[in-house]
Amino acid sequence: MSRYSDYKHANEILRSIEKNPEKYLIIHYSCESFFNLKGKSPRIASISVRQYNNAQTNNFSIHQVAEQLNMTITDENYLKIEKKLLDDFFKFVEKKSDDKIWLHWNMRDSIFGFGALELRYKILKGNPTIIDNDKKVDIGHLFKQYYGEGYIGDSHIKMLSEKNEFNPRNFLNGTQEAAAFKNKEYVKLSLSTSSKVNLFSSFITYAVNNNLLTNTSKWKMRGTNISGLYSTFEESRFGKIVIGLILMIIGGVIGAIISNLI
Repeated sequence: MSRYSDYKHANEILRSIEKNPEKYLIIHYSCESFFNLKGKSPRIASISVRQYNNAQTNNFSIHQVAEQLNMTITDENYLKIEKKLLDDFFKFVEKKSDDKIWLHWNMRDSIFGFGALELRYKILKGNPTIIDNDKKVDIGHLFKQYYGEGYIGDSHIKMLSEKNEFNPRNFLNGTQEAAAFKNKEYVKLSLSTSSKVNLFSSFITYAVNNNLLTNTSKWKMRGTNISGLYSTFEESRFGKIVIGLILMIIGGVIGAIISNLI
């Protein structure tokens, strides 16, 4: 696809979010470090799902489930608590599977993503509700299509947050989350997960309103081919004035021709 085609496709998704915000859920989760597990899947610590239109958030957190079960989180009973957490999450998914679209950041495979959650639940003898791929939108990929490659520096979430001065509370990066899990700081992990879905909601809102600051200029967003440049010109204030004047002139000429013919 051309740069303009990518932009146009991403813009259609953003306009759909703008018109139908009630259809969209934002999801993120935290888990055990991927490293040094000797091929085993990482244990899930928290999942947050935020309704985009009203900010209502459902948190599925290991420490909250442990309290419900009146259990202390230990290595011996972690799996039982985790199973209940995923039971609750996939019951929620089943209720929402017909009419919702899931916004996420890089949750694309069985290492980190919907596939990883499904795999983990299967390992714990659960039967996951599978979300269709056409009901998932990767925000990170969406922004690459909309703004272009290199729209922000690495790491994307951190740099985009800093550039737009969001300063989210309780945000932990990947290394910090791995340390928190190792230190059994499960409340920190839950707060970080919730913080990230709130942050992603802000990213989306700013992008929908064309207020999200990136390293891409407006003249490069749509590409430099004829279609892209014309679209950019058409959307600019100067372009709207020029096109308006041209249409007025054309209308006047056509009107004069018709008058002479009558």
